[in-house]
Amino acid sequence: MAEAAIDSNEDVSEETEDLEPLELDDGGTFQQVTNLLNIMDSESAKMDTAGAGPDMRKTLASVIITEKATTEPSVVMNALIRCLKVPKISTQRKVNIYNILQEIIQQEGELEEQCVQRLVAIASREMREILEMEGYMRAEVASDTLVALSRNHFSLVMYELQHHLKPLNLTDEFVIITLAKLANGNVFEFMPYMGITLATIFTMLRLANEAKIRQVICGAMETFCETVQFYLRHLEDSVYPVMTEDQFAMKLFPLYRYFVTVWLRNHNPEVKLGVIKALKPMLNLLLPNDDLREQVYDYIPLLLAEYQGSLEALFVTQVLRQILEVSVITNTPIPQMQLHTIFTELHVQVCAKAPAQQQYSSQNLVEIVHCFIALARSYPKELMKFFLSQMEMSKEAIRVGTLTLIRAVVSADEPRMNIRTIYLAIRVVKNTLSDTRSKVRMAILRIIGQLALSGYQDRIKGWGLKYVSVQLTLSTYKLTNHREGFYQRDLEEKMVHKVTMDTVKIITSSVSGMTNEFWVRLLCYIMETDYTEALTPICISLTNLAERQLHTKDAEADAASKSRHVDLPAPQKLLARLLGEGRGIAMLNLLRTLSQSIAPSMANTWELEIPLLVKYLEEHTEFTWNQKTWEDKLIQFLRNSLKKTRGSNWSLRLSKELNNQIESFDSPSLEKVCPHKGRTAQTGRGLQGWWSGVML
Repeated sequence: MAEAAIDSNEDVSEETEDLEPLELDDGGTFQQVTNLLNIMDSESAKMDTAGAGPDMRKTLASVIITEKATTEPSVVMNALIRCLKVPKISTQRKVNIYNILQEIIQQEGELEEQCVQRLVAIASREMREILEMEGYMRAEVASDTLVALSRNHFSLVMYELQHHLKPLNLTDEFVIITLAKLANGNVFEFMPYMGITLATIFTMLRLANEAKIRQVICGAMETFCETVQFYLRHLEDSVYPVMTEDQFAMKLFPLYRYFVTVWLRNHNPEVKLGVIKALKPMLNLLLPNDDLREQVYDYIPLLLAEYQGSLEALFVTQVLRQILEVSVITNTPIPQMQLHTIFTELHVQVCAKAPAQQQYSSQNLVEIVHCFIALARSYPKELMKFFLSQMEMSKEAIRVGTLTLIRAVVSADEPRMNIRTIYLAIRVVKNTLSDTRSKVRMAILRIIGQLALSGYQDRIKGWGLKYVSVQLTLSTYKLTNHREGFYQRDLEEKMVHKVTMDTVKIITSSVSGMTNEFWVRLLCYIMETDYTEALTPICISLTNLAERQLHTKDAEADAASKSRHVDLPAPQKLLARLLGEGRGIAMLNLLRTLSQSIAPSMANTWELEIPLLVKYLEEHTEFTWNQKTWEDKLIQFLRNSLKKTRGSNWSLRLSKELNNQIESFDSPSLEKVCPHKGRTAQTGRGLQGWWSGVML
């Protein structure tokens, strides 16, 4: 009896629509509309056989009908409705009619109520009769027609849809689809119905066993939640009864719980995807509620379990990140008993290669990094303890992955990570300094550079600067003493050297009050290395550092500045190194910056002469640079400089260093400079004699 009553109620609108009298005396409008629709049908058939092309006749026929509706909207609408009721009408014809009706509705706005009621009844029945693919097309345009009507006749459309939305009765999928469209297009009008709509849909969840209807409900829930968020952001614009955020959340949580506990476990990947996409806007409404947030935490293990399934990991991680970041903002950390599982599930994805079927592995890694940053804010001690346990494993991939995450934690934007977390992170890094594998060394160097960039310069003085210095020396040694047949190893070492150079550049440009030890190490490096590719970037870094320290007033910088007179390598050796390289803008700039420390008596001369040498080098390429001209300029520069040291041992020490440079360099550039320019070069007195000639 109950079912019969329901069926009879469902047929009320259809019976009413069938009993409505049609206007037969329309002045030939029905026939005219029919003829124009026939033209549209014939043009559609031509397009099907000839392919896509200009359908001007079809467009013109449609325009004529809509133009006529501007003067007689009700007559034209009734004629089109009458055309819809013609038996055995083709799908394309119905689609054309509905499209024209939508144009008229948008064009006219308010329409005759009786006409609207007829159209609502017909379109409602149309969208609920899905038998095949063509039926789906008809349902879609019928649904869009109802949405178009709702802009000016919302109550009539909503009454019809609510009539087919009954508790404990699985409705047709297009009823739900159309309700979602209505909510999206009529936010404030829909809100009084939102609570009852959510409650009714919840009663249907147990009845929705097919994948298609589950996907439809998930999509509708996504739209409903986004609509509610828009409504809550614009409450001041609403003239309808206000429903609070907490009230919406309470209506929503039962659906969230059912989605996660039942539908997310469905084996259909499309259902899983629909559920996980719906969870994000649902959580936007649930997480601000203190009581519901705690309940959301209870279902985190079910989300983590999806990492083992077929669902794209990115979508799971996005939901997890959303929960974790809100837990930080609201200062309500997730239960500690869940930490290890979360740490493990996320960490393994960073350290292991992503499965081939994962299309968004790089985006997933970005989301995982944000998850760990949130975890570091809530549970720094527990997270670093977990990282330390992972670093104790000897696998390179695990160590590199862990160090990458530590670097991300260090680089976290505002609010900056607290100093306690940074201290714990550095302790983890220090436990790995003895690892000689290339990727691990690069990861540690990047952390040191990031610490300097993020404002934790004081934390790298000592261990960090020493590590960079050691890696600079080690990578240079390996590159200059490589063995045949180790191409891959040499390539990795070049990468280490590049990262080291980048780190040196970061440190020398960001660390104030640089320790004297690191300064001396860099200076000694440029004097001793045979790996000449490193000289230019190191000289640039030293120049920047020296210029900054010359203008620094703090005590440590003053001490370092004073000690440079004692700890600098022999100034003659620096100058000889310049000549040995033939041309080096970076070294020239360094000599100019250090002129007071190398030779105070030459400082004024170098301030004038060195910019001229630099200008010459900058104005010429390897194709236009002239060796003889450069040698002449160098000799003149040295003559002018040595005039300031006449009668001292300075020039003799420089000659000695030049001899050493000739013996150590493979490049003949220095030998090209010396023998041809000194008065006594051919007398066997060597470079010392040449320099005596230069001084003359």
